[in-house]
Amino acid sequence: MMRVSGLLNQSLYAVALTVCMFMLCGCNDLGTKECPRCQTFKSGMSRNLSGQKPIVNVYLENSGSMFGYVNGLTEFEESVYSYLSDICLSGIDSLNLYYINNRIIPQQSNLGHSARIKDFIEKLSPNHFVSAGGSLGVTDIAEMMTSILDKTDDETVSIFISDCIFSPGSGVNASEYLVNQQIGIKVAFADKLKDYNDLCVKVYRLNGKFKGRYYNRLNQPTNINEIRPFYLLLIGSEEMVNVITRKVPEDKIKGRGVEHSFTISNMPHKVNYEIVGIPKIGTFKKCMKNPKYHIVDAEKASKGKNKENFMFSLGVDFSDFPIENDYLLEPENYELNSKDYALSVSTFKGKGKHSHLLGFTLNSKMPKPGKCDLKVALKKRLPSWIIQCTDEEGLDIHQGDAMMQTYGLRYLFEGIYEAFTKDDNNNFAELKVFIN
Repeated sequence: MMRVSGLLNQSLYAVALTVCMFMLCGCNDLGTKECPRCQTFKSGMSRNLSGQKPIVNVYLENSGSMFGYVNGLTEFEESVYSYLSDICLSGIDSLNLYYINNRIIPQQSNLGHSARIKDFIEKLSPNHFVSAGGSLGVTDIAEMMTSILDKTDDETVSIFISDCIFSPGSGVNASEYLVNQQIGIKVAFADKLKDYNDLCVKVYRLNGKFKGRYYNRLNQPTNINEIRPFYLLLIGSEEMVNVITRKVPEDKIKGRGVEHSFTISNMPHKVNYEIVGIPKIGTFKKCMKNPKYHIVDAEKASKGKNKENFMFSLGVDFSDFPIENDYLLEPENYELNSKDYALSVSTFKGKGKHSHLLGFTLNSKMPKPGKCDLKVALKKRLPSWIIQCTDEEGLDIHQGDAMMQTYGLRYLFEGIYEAFTKDDNNNFAELKVFIN
């Protein structure tokens, strides 16, 4: 009897010890409570875009610097015509057409959407720009941005079409003028973000034949017949901008097509992501309480060509993001909180819910994968093409790369960028992985 009792006590002790071990190692428990190291980011926004029909307001700059784009049947007109027509065909609530310079000039018509766009495009010409009125000699982009933002709300997408060339004019300190314009643009967007914190800006850079007078920053004209850049800016709530860009993607725009694009938005985004089995180097297990975000028992590869290396991957779904794929594929646009890992980014090739793969490779100098709360942030950054496409001098269009550049361009987009990143709002999204 004593022996049975002893065996029973040993069994009870073993069970108790097992329970304690499971409690201490709860990270691998199959229980229902969440692992304390596996908290996920729940901030951000997730939108349902079904059934949304935005109001579209189109503002085409009719200053003198735009005359060369509308001199005859042009690629500029083809691009604008195709884009606006496709927007109408995609289904919108209403469409309104305006010229803009120092004031907004409505282009009245009793025709339906498609017929009105056709009539609008057919009338585009230097003479019609002049007869429409306004101040055609000076381009105050900060003032135009303020006017457009005043008429933009959460049901409206404003489309600004312009060469985006700043015009300080003669007798003006050009450097001071550009800085003041940048400040004015920043203030205009920052004020708008106070009321509409889900504001979004999408930019397309296009090219078309320009035949006419090009005006430098001193308003001195030069006759040219060359390919020149122009821009389409979509401004509105991210929800409404996404409605248009999903139904009319940039590759549908006719003419010479979109050369560059970028998007900036204000709201942080919720991202669906998880640890995936391949590609990887070395071995690891997934935390049984939260296998999406927590790696345990991580070890370097013990043999083969990748011996003494370790790497794991996240499958991420960026499909709901308004951001261009080229931007998402640049590792420089991400920031890691640890120097122990290097990041690589690729498009997800397999089947499933992921759009991209983020690969994390351990620094070879690290003896082994240590305990780490690894954070990766998708940063808000201006793309490098903006600097490359900026003419800093604005004097001789035939000098260097000036023919394919835009005078003062970076001041426009830096002003917008600064408004969207104030108060340290520097990330589109954040992801977190726990490693033991």
